[in-house]
Amino acid sequence: ENWDIKRNHILVLPDPATGLNNYLGEGDNVLVLPNPANDEVTIKWEISNTVTVFSLYNSVGELLKEITTNESQLLLNAKQLANGLYFVKLSYGKNVATKKLLIAH
Repeated sequence: ENWDIKRNHILVLPDPATGLNNYLGEGDNVLVLPNPANDEVTIKWEISNTVTVFSLYNSVGELLKEITTNESQLLLNAKQLANGLYFVKLSYGKNVATKKLLIAH
Protein backbone atom coordinates (compact mmCIF):
# COMPACT_ATOMS: atom_id res chain seq x y z
CA GLU A 1 0.00 0.00 0.00
CA ASN A 2 1.01 3.58 -0.51
CA TRP A 3 1.40 5.50 2.74
CA ASP A 4 1.66 9.23 3.22
CA ILE A 5 1.97 11.26 6.44
CA LYS A 6 -0.29 14.29 6.70
CA ARG A 7 -0.65 16.48 9.80
CA ASN A 8 0.33 13.70 12.24
CA HIS A 9 -2.21 11.29 10.77
CA ILE A 10 -1.48 8.34 8.53
CA LEU A 11 -3.36 8.57 5.27
CA VAL A 12 -3.51 5.51 3.03
CA LEU A 13 -3.52 6.44 -0.63
CA PRO A 14 -5.71 4.40 -2.99
CA ASP A 15 -4.36 1.11 -4.28
CA PRO A 16 -3.33 1.77 -7.90
CA ALA A 17 -4.89 -1.53 -9.07
CA THR A 18 -8.37 -1.07 -7.57
CA GLY A 19 -8.59 2.63 -6.74
CA LEU A 20 -9.88 1.68 -3.28
CA ASN A 21 -8.37 2.75 0.02
CA ASN A 22 -8.63 0.94 3.34
CA TYR A 23 -8.77 3.98 5.60
CA LEU A 24 -11.40 6.61 4.97
CA GLY A 25 -8.94 9.40 5.58
CA GLU A 26 -7.55 11.73 8.12
CA GLY A 27 -8.86 11.03 11.61
CA ASP A 28 -11.51 8.42 10.80
CA ASN A 29 -9.45 5.21 11.02
CA VAL A 30 -12.07 2.89 9.56
CA LEU A 31 -10.58 -0.31 8.20
CA VAL A 32 -12.29 -2.56 5.62
CA LEU A 33 -10.31 -5.73 4.85
CA PRO A 34 -9.85 -7.38 2.48
CA ASN A 35 -10.94 -4.96 -0.20
CA PRO A 36 -11.75 -6.24 -2.81
CA ALA A 37 -13.35 -9.18 -0.99
CA ASN A 38 -14.93 -12.49 -1.95
CA ASP A 39 -15.52 -14.38 1.31
CA GLU A 40 -15.62 -12.46 4.59
CA VAL A 41 -14.99 -8.78 5.22
CA THR A 42 -13.76 -7.38 8.52
CA ILE A 43 -14.81 -3.83 9.31
CA LYS A 44 -12.97 -2.18 12.21
CA TRP A 45 -13.03 1.29 13.70
CA GLU A 46 -11.28 2.90 16.66
CA ILE A 47 -14.36 4.04 18.55
CA SER A 48 -15.38 1.40 21.12
CA ASN A 49 -18.11 1.38 23.79
CA THR A 50 -20.04 3.84 21.66
CA VAL A 51 -23.30 3.08 19.91
CA THR A 52 -22.40 2.74 16.23
CA VAL A 53 -24.83 2.18 13.38
CA PHE A 54 -23.40 0.08 10.54
CA SER A 55 -25.21 0.37 7.20
CA LEU A 56 -24.50 -1.42 3.92
CA TYR A 57 -25.73 0.08 0.63
CA ASN A 58 -25.54 -1.22 -2.92
CA SER A 59 -24.19 0.90 -5.78
CA VAL A 60 -27.56 2.60 -6.39
CA GLY A 61 -28.00 3.59 -2.75
CA GLU A 62 -30.45 0.92 -1.60
CA LEU A 63 -30.04 -0.02 2.06
CA LEU A 64 -29.24 -3.74 2.29
CA LYS A 65 -28.39 -4.17 5.96
CA GLU A 66 -28.30 -2.07 9.12
CA ILE A 67 -26.90 -3.10 12.49
CA THR A 68 -26.58 -1.13 15.74
CA THR A 69 -23.67 -2.23 17.91
CA ASN A 70 -21.41 -1.21 20.81
CA GLU A 71 -18.54 -3.23 19.35
CA SER A 72 -15.64 -1.79 17.34
CA GLN A 73 -15.58 -4.57 14.75
CA LEU A 74 -18.00 -6.43 12.47
CA LEU A 75 -17.57 -9.49 10.28
CA LEU A 76 -19.59 -9.36 7.07
CA ASN A 77 -20.33 -12.49 5.01
CA ALA A 78 -19.52 -11.37 1.46
CA LYS A 79 -20.65 -14.69 -0.03
CA GLN A 80 -24.24 -13.43 0.20
CA LEU A 81 -23.43 -10.36 -1.92
CA ALA A 82 -23.31 -10.20 -5.71
CA ASN A 83 -20.19 -8.92 -7.44
CA GLY A 84 -20.06 -5.15 -7.50
CA LEU A 85 -19.50 -1.94 -5.58
CA TYR A 86 -21.02 -1.38 -2.13
CA PHE A 87 -20.84 1.40 0.43
CA VAL A 88 -20.19 0.80 4.13
CA LYS A 89 -21.46 3.61 6.36
CA LEU A 90 -20.63 3.95 10.06
CA SER A 91 -22.46 6.52 12.16
CA TYR A 92 -21.47 7.30 15.74
CA GLY A 93 -22.59 10.45 17.50
CA LYS A 94 -22.31 13.29 14.99
CA ASN A 95 -19.61 11.43 13.04
CA VAL A 96 -20.27 9.57 9.80
CA ALA A 97 -17.72 7.58 7.81
CA THR A 98 -18.44 6.05 4.41
CA LYS A 99 -16.18 3.51 2.70
CA LYS A 100 -16.25 1.78 -0.66
CA LEU A 101 -16.28 -2.02 -0.69
CA LEU A 102 -15.72 -4.05 -3.83
CA ILE A 103 -17.03 -7.64 -3.96
CA ALA A 104 -15.38 -9.87 -6.58
CA HIS A 105 -16.10 -13.63 -6.37
